[in-house]
Amino acid sequence: MTVLAPVHTPSPAPLIPGAPLAHVLSNIFMGWPAIVVDSPPGAGKSTLIVQAASYLFRKTDLTMTIAVSTNAQGSSLAERLAEELANLADDEGLVPLVVAGGRMDTPATAFSVRPPKNLRTLASLRSSPAPCDLLILDEAYQMTWADFASAADLVAAANAESVGNSTGRPVQILAVGDPSQIGPVIAFDANAWSRMKDAPQMRAPEVLKRRPDTTVLGLPDTYRLGPVTTNVIAPLYPFSFGSRRVARHLAEFSGEISTVEVDELDNAYDLGTMRTVATLAADYIGTTLIEERNGEMVSRPITARDVAIVVSRNAQVSTLEAILVDLGLTLGEITVGTADRLQGGQWHCVVAVDPTLSGAESDHAMASGRLCVMTSRHMTHLTWVFDSGWEAVMASASNRRDAGQGTAVRLRLLDAGL
Repeated sequence: MTVLAPVHTPSPAPLIPGAPLAHVLSNIFMGWPAIVVDSPPGAGKSTLIVQAASYLFRKTDLTMTIAVSTNAQGSSLAERLAEELANLADDEGLVPLVVAGGRMDTPATAFSVRPPKNLRTLASLRSSPAPCDLLILDEAYQMTWADFASAADLVAAANAESVGNSTGRPVQILAVGDPSQIGPVIAFDANAWSRMKDAPQMRAPEVLKRRPDTTVLGLPDTYRLGPVTTNVIAPLYPFSFGSRRVARHLAEFSGEISTVEVDELDNAYDLGTMRTVATLAADYIGTTLIEERNGEMVSRPITARDVAIVVSRNAQVSTLEAILVDLGLTLGEITVGTADRLQGGQWHCVVAVDPTLSGAESDHAMASGRLCVMTSRHMTHLTWVFDSGWEAVMASASNRRDAGQGTAVRLRLLDAGL
């Protein structure tokens, strides 16, 4: 994604001293080669990127490229940037933004030609590098060190060849992401590099943070999750964070979390269990959401679009979708997906099915990143569905770190759901 630099720009909103945005901009201006911003779920990662890019665009002549992992991420971020830059539109109504990824949805107000600054996927950046002063990585923990290093080297080479590099210095890196969610998919056997300090399959920020020329910052609060959920997922994070979510609850439920125990069976796709899960999701529809807005408590009914079911197996997705249709819902009204697919999304009400249900097929299914995603998609209420065999599954897991974190989170879930 590219952002153009106009001659005159409206002033951005005043910076708040001590706020994350002020810290990020300060470190960019101080010239840190790399800045990593760690974030809990729902803390405003994309908001930080949009605000930082907007401020730098208005106040400096730095060229910026924003790299994303997926086209869906890029499309969402492009829309938000177009809105942020709306008051900078030219006589034709176009804002200073170029979406360079061919498969991203391009806002109608974005330029269609490549300028000195752009938004694109990491893959497209590697195949067609563009010079820039600042390379911003969105959801940086979903990028491998190999992919990032390759792209960064190509951008640096493009800088050396281009007179358009405004400062003549190497590219700066701003990497923003959640260290505890699902990482990049590794499509090759990485065992040969497992002993390397900077292994190619490692997540890009993990390597960057070990370098002396990297500064590490953090977003201190989640705005999606309430204090109970924040405490539940705390064992998954190497740093502490709080909740600044507005007051919000369902009138028909007490608390943020409910737990539902189902019979322990050998079949993770048991129709009876799946029907229980689907019914729990459908029962959210019509409940009353009460939340604070502008200092007042307002209410509205929950709709199917406010509800999601998150599971760990693709076969569970198709089974649940069929049952929901049988319950009278239209396909897709309630979102159903695996943790991998729903990462990044948020809904008021979520039913999450423990990956250990009826035994886990692999350590991959039990990974703490998957558990983090499943327990942090809800803005208002979570229903956690499990069976009594989860402790045995955790005890047999080969990855003891994931097992320890998973056990701690599940115990807190059960305590919160009482």
